[in-house]
Amino acid sequence: MDTVSFDTIDKIRLHIDRIEKRFVLLADRKKWLQLTAALDVLEDSSWAVVYYIESDYPSDVRGKYLFTYGLLQALFLQQDAVKSINEALFDKSVDIKQNYPRAHLVREMRNDVSGHPTTRNGGKEFIYLSQHSMEKDSFEYMKEIPENSEPLFIPVDVFATIEENAKYVNAVLENTKDELDKEFREYIDAHRGREMKKIFSTLHYAREKVVLNSPLKAQMYENTKTMVSKCKDEIIQRFGSLKSADSYYYLFEDIDKIYSLIDTGLNLIPQTIRSDIEKYLIEVLFINLEKLEQYSIETDEYFNSIGE
Repeated sequence: MDTVSFDTIDKIRLHIDRIEKRFVLLADRKKWLQLTAALDVLEDSSWAVVYYIESDYPSDVRGKYLFTYGLLQALFLQQDAVKSINEALFDKSVDIKQNYPRAHLVREMRNDVSGHPTTRNGGKEFIYLSQHSMEKDSFEYMKEIPENSEPLFIPVDVFATIEENAKYVNAVLENTKDELDKEFREYIDAHRGREMKKIFSTLHYAREKVVLNSPLKAQMYENTKTMVSKCKDEIIQRFGSLKSADSYYYLFEDIDKIYSLIDTGLNLIPQTIRSDIEKYLIEVLFINLEKLEQYSIETDEYFNSIGE
């Protein structure tokens, strides 16, 4: 039996957990909360449906009501959740009545039986769930309309209803995943051509000149600051902000502190040990710069690996 695809839900979660995507989504907290709540509700309600399918249907009529009402509510939650996911991600609403008429009938049946049975359609219809008809795979309900002399009896195939709802939810989820896949490919292509490792093409030359107190020491030292600045710009361009990329952010913090100590802190240190402290700080600086270079290489490898 077809049920909602947990695999597709997981793939959508992977997309929204991408650094750059999360940065964009968190800019609108309301939409972020709507999206994450909807994904949780969709997953939870889908597990409820699976439990219904796999479990024995109660023989006690009290349990029958709980199972039947609970299933119908879970199906309703699935529909609302997948609609909210699209609204939060794309500002698009799913017209279930127009585009998925069979799923709309499922929604209408739920509204009859467990949504508004005592005031259906503004109090124009009244619903009675037939107790003796309740089975795991089917039930029947009666609809009374005051103006009609005869009631309407409506049979429900439970498993067909579950499958129809799953087809609708999976179709919307698949479209959502495809849209996110396309968006991700475009994002990767937009940045793939700029190799971050090229920012550090002269790093090892700079280290040699700075560590050995070459006449080019001051120039090469300033060049390393330019490398860091360019790297920061690249991270912001790719991921939205420095804080979005945790590993880079904390490394940049360490590097900036070292620059500050070398540029201003050394003057506060006694002359007798200043030279030794400077050598130590420069060594630590280049260790961190080489780490930054390695991060950049790994970022290049990630961007180049997508789509291969």
